Amino acid sequence: GLLKRGVFKPFRTHYSKVVAAIATFLVSGFIHEYVLSVFAFAKKEGESFSQTPNYGSQLSFFAWNGVVLIVESLFGNALIFQWMKHRLPQPIKTALILLTA
Repeated sequence: GLLKRGVFKPFRTHYSKVVAAIATFLVSGFIHEYVLSVFAFAKKEGESFSQTPNYGSQLSFFAWNGVVLIVESLFGNALIFQWMKHRLPQPIKTALILLTA
């Protein structure tokens, strides 16, 4: 919804679909970093956190997912991936997907 209307479509009018997708994932990562910062600094007087936020991890996660999505769109129809899609058992395919996260 909001990221598609606010980031993807405006970028898509001036740039390629790949650039628009990467921009959307990066903006999503920045939004998640901002939310993490708000929660980290919104503590009350005298309270302490058991963990220090790991800044940059949200942005890295969303940037990586953007790269994986682009690679999938570019190479997903390759013969090897079509073979894997139709021949590998579902648990193996699920494990391969989880390894990219």
